[in-house]
Amino acid sequence: MIIRSANKNDIQNLLYLINQKANFDRSLGDFNGIVSNSEKKILNTMFTHQPYAWAYLAENKYKIPVGMALYHFRYSSFKGLPSIWLDDLFILHEYRGLGLGKKLFLELEKLAKNINASHIGWVASDLNSRGKLFYSRIGSEIIKSDGSTLFYEYIINKNE
Repeated sequence: MIIRSANKNDIQNLLYLINQKANFDRSLGDFNGIVSNSEKKILNTMFTHQPYAWAYLAENKYKIPVGMALYHFRYSSFKGLPSIWLDDLFILHEYRGLGLGKKLFLELEKLAKNINASHIGWVASDLNSRGKLFYSRIGSEIIKSDGSTLFYEYIINKNE
């Protein structure tokens, strides 16, 4: 299995994974809305001259994407450094437990180090016990909570 950057040819797969992530969140009772994203929106926001988001994909041995880390960049005027916001880290159910989430996160960590980011941040549901265990194992910290929403941070450069 490999981790690679998503490209224009992955738009259909990205939308599929986004919808599967929404279904997972619904199963936790953490999301009850509809996904209004589309292939056209992904094309116009991720694969244009000025993208707003990027993704890494985890592929199985048949080169079919089975997981993703979808992210964008942020900037702290106080720190004078960028950070990465991890919008979705998701692995299809049948591929969980194989280390793909960790591989995706390590790729994101490598990117964060390359751009001298201060941290990677994200939110997760308090109802996602398996996710919380994973986030704890990789060394992230819960910096605050709001109802069932947990705000995580993974510090890249502890000296900043």
